[in-house]
Amino acid sequence: RAASFNAQLQRFGGGSDSADAAFVDDVLRPSVLACQEVDESARISICEATDFKVWAFKTLGIFWYPGKYSHGPRIELDMGTPYHGLIGTLLTSLKNGNDFVAASVHIRPRAAFSSAAKATAGKRGDIAKVIAKLAKYPRVYVAGDWNTKDARALMEAAGYRMVTPWVDTHDAGGIQHLDAAFERGLDDRTGGSAHPTGASDHHGVVANLTLPAPVPTN
Repeated sequence: RAASFNAQLQRFGGGSDSADAAFVDDVLRPSVLACQEVDESARISICEATDFKVWAFKTLGIFWYPGKYSHGPRIELDMGTPYHGLIGTLLTSLKNGNDFVAASVHIRPRAAFSSAAKATAGKRGDIAKVIAKLAKYPRVYVAGDWNTKDARALMEAAGYRMVTPWVDTHDAGGIQHLDAAFERGLDDRTGGSAHPTGASDHHGVVANLTLPAPVPTN
C-alpha cells in the first residue's frame, strides 16, 4: 500500500503536524509514503505516529516502514526553488528480496514562471527530468504533486502507468488533476483511491501495488 500526500505547509494555510500524522496513520495507512510540503516538524510527527523512516529534501519526504523494507542511498533532483524537486531511494523487500525505487516529486507551479507559456514548457521540462532521473531503474513508484494535468500523458509515454484515480485533488476553483502516483515494473491490484482531508487543500492518494518476486538466475 503506497500513498502520496501534499500536506500543505502551515505557512500556506495547512493543518497541524498532528493532523497530518493522523491522516497518514489512520486514513492512508501506507507502508511507503511520498510527501510534499512537509517541513521537519511534520516529518517528525509522521514518523512518530507510524514508525517510518524518511529521507528528506527541501520540503519533500519519502517515507517507508523499516519492518518491510531496507533502504539505499538518497536519490535527489533539484528544481531550483525551496519546495520543488524529487527525493527517492531504493527499497528492498524483506519478504521476497526484490527492490524498487520509491520517489516523491513536486513539480514547479505556475507562480514559479514569468508567463503561462513558460510555465507550460517549464513543467514539461521538470517532468522530463524526473523521467530521465529514474530511467535506469526497472521498478519504480513515483508519486506527488505534479502541478499539471500534462503529467499523465508524459509519464504514460515514458512507460509508466497511473495507479491512482484521475480526479480533481485540489480544493480550489476549477478541475485540477494535481496529485497522482505512477508505477513501472510493479503490479497494480485495484486502481487506487483518493482521500480528502481537512488537514490540507490537497487530497491524499493511495495505490495498492505488488512487488514481483525476483526472477531466478542460473
